[in-house]
Amino acid sequence: MHTIVIGHHQNHEEFRQKFPEIDAQFIGPDQPLPATGENPLVVWDFSMDEHRDRLRLYKQYEPGDCLLFANLTRTGIAPLLAEHELPELVLASFCGMPGFFNRPLLEMAVQKNNQQSFIAEILNEYGADVVFVNDRVGMVTPRVICMIINEAYYTLQEGTASKEDIDKGMKLGTNYPYGPFEWAEKIGLSEVYQLLHALWEDTHEERYKICPLLKKEMLGA
Repeated sequence: MHTIVIGHHQNHEEFRQKFPEIDAQFIGPDQPLPATGENPLVVWDFSMDEHRDRLRLYKQYEPGDCLLFANLTRTGIAPLLAEHELPELVLASFCGMPGFFNRPLLEMAVQKNNQQSFIAEILNEYGADVVFVNDRVGMVTPRVICMIINEAYYTLQEGTASKEDIDKGMKLGTNYPYGPFEWAEKIGLSEVYQLLHALWEDTHEERYKICPLLKKEMLGA
């Protein structure tokens, strides 16, 4: 199989760090998809959350010619495949937000449970350990971490403690590798905001309601 990685420079670097042995072709989000040639394609598309209309480009491939791993942290697989009339495309979603890809365990979702063993076999060839989660907005780890960051901003907004004290308290009290504000800096506040917005639109649960201070900082106000 021929591996294609679609995304920006940061995405390419994170892929190289996670899979240093994989000989992949790296292209930008605005470049055309290559033909399959003699071998089927495995495509890692980090740009899908931002450019969901790109999915229509995959209509050029015959069923079985392309396996798509797509960064779809802010949406689900099923509605996207239905919208673009691609029921035969084998698609698994992963989180491509900064800091979530190059981890020991790769978190992924699939539309059909009977695809899990096939996809796990492909990922084993990459040397990746995978855990499958439900096809939901935010998956599991991104949802939890962004919710923690949001709660930390509410604590800061109330004047309970400083960013430094909150980070220190969370690391000492929960043994987290980073405090919530350190996490926000690594991920990017815009990414955190967009995921929380998607979670709020999907669930309307109070825990995902974006803290005004987080929004203010994200907008640079």
